[in-house]
Amino acid sequence: MTDFYPLIAALAIAVGVYLLRERHRRRTRIQPAHPDLTMEEAWRLWREESGYTAPEDVLEQARQSLEEAPGMEALRRELVRSFTTVLYLETILELGEPERKALLKGYEEGLEPLLRKVVAVSNVRWRVLREYGRLKYDDASPEDWFEQYVQIAAPYIREKVRLARAFLVEFDQGASRMVEIYDELLHELETNLLKSRRKKRFAPPDLTTSRKNGDRNM
Repeated sequence: MTDFYPLIAALAIAVGVYLLRERHRRRTRIQPAHPDLTMEEAWRLWREESGYTAPEDVLEQARQSLEEAPGMEALRRELVRSFTTVLYLETILELGEPERKALLKGYEEGLEPLLRKVVAVSNVRWRVLREYGRLKYDDASPEDWFEQYVQIAAPYIREKVRLARAFLVEFDQGASRMVEIYDELLHELETNLLKSRRKKRFAPPDLTTSRKNGDRNM
């Protein structure tokens, strides 16, 4: 019986390797559920299935802003643009009126409701675009390029807004260069992630290391 132990062990290893490969193949296989989906159809499906609630005027404005994207990369860019708008405006809305006026060109006191509506519309937009990408291109999965962007861009943008405020309101000249650095980091982040293959998984970002790198660039 002991003569069979090496064979049994080899078979067990082979089966384990096969199962891991099969699991990886299934997870990374690209199979769009609706490759011919239109944006209007995606909107209707999202409204029926998401359960997301928003005022009707917000929903209608979001619907009218949606257009067919000429390919997956263009769709990704629109998705990033809508989500980034939410990140910037939500951060700025946490500040007082003087800071908002300094940070937003053309902003005047009393425009907060308009900003909040833009945030609400953009929140609807990115959710619909994400669902559209999932159904048409199979381009939405756990720990993918978009989730990586969300995790990294959110703290970067908050820090960039803080530094911009320090420069424009407190006249901290050193903050100006740091704003440029965060602009470069965000541009590099977006450029690299937009090229990522579908269903590629990213490890959780080490934001501590990223901040240290930014400090060294001062």
